[in-house]
Amino acid sequence: MQLSQLEYLQAVANYGGVRKAARAVHVSPQAVSSAIKKLESEYQIVLLDRSAGEAVLSPAGREFARRARVILAQVDDLKKYAQSGNGGVSPDGHFRLYAPCLHGRGRLFSENWYDSFESSHPQIHLDVWHQPTATCFESLVLGISDAAISFEEPRDSVLSSKYLGEKELKVLSCPAGHQSVGAMTVRELLGGRLAVPINLSPCLNAINQCPEAQLVNFRFRDVEYGNRAQAEFLQAGGLILSFSGSSLATDGLEVSECSIEGSHDVALPIYFCYRQNAWTDRHQTVFLHLLRHLAS
Repeated sequence: MQLSQLEYLQAVANYGGVRKAARAVHVSPQAVSSAIKKLESEYQIVLLDRSAGEAVLSPAGREFARRARVILAQVDDLKKYAQSGNGGVSPDGHFRLYAPCLHGRGRLFSENWYDSFESSHPQIHLDVWHQPTATCFESLVLGISDAAISFEEPRDSVLSSKYLGEKELKVLSCPAGHQSVGAMTVRELLGGRLAVPINLSPCLNAINQCPEAQLVNFRFRDVEYGNRAQAEFLQAGGLILSFSGSSLATDGLEVSECSIEGSHDVALPIYFCYRQNAWTDRHQTVFLHLLRHLAS
């Protein structure tokens, strides 16, 4: 067993499929599938259900991933200990960047930002892991990651942040369920069945910047993260907050994307977070690259 095999398995658990996991960790689907096949062969257990178009975890695979999560957390704790006397640089020379899970709801940075970084800065091995915002902050506090992207400034006194910019929120809808136009007003948005699967608190703050939002009694709906569940929610007339470039709007699901029209821009701020007194030249390099590649 290799730790990378467990990390790939965990990525499949987090993202709901081999192809999605591969995109998230910037490797080929074949690399993820091959690593998990080796685990299946070694332990004589079926971890993936390959009967559908997208290979997903089997029931045994979900339990295996749950137990693997404990092992990976312990390994990360050891890395934290090793880093404590190493000037904030990961002992293996990697720069670990944690970013929020978007689950197909658009992208923060331009499509080629990672490849561009690799070609421009070959001396830095950049690892990108997509996690919930709370986990991103926790990873920084524990020293597991070197930096994290967030829609909120960190509240922990040991963390600092730099402002990267802001991203305009978009609305996903299906014409069959909700007639989409180029823009939707805040009142129209809040009058529908609205799901906020990015980060609830920052989205609420962004919407509430518009005075007209405070005159509407609304509540958000829950929707599962899988593309199928989201598509069904949209086809039933639901709305989902997103960023531009959502895979849901490009996967042939007849999902459209429109802007939000309000008295104030409805956008989320983007912060580059790091541990206080741990800013290095590598942090500066990664920060400036992300600044240049923030998606429009």
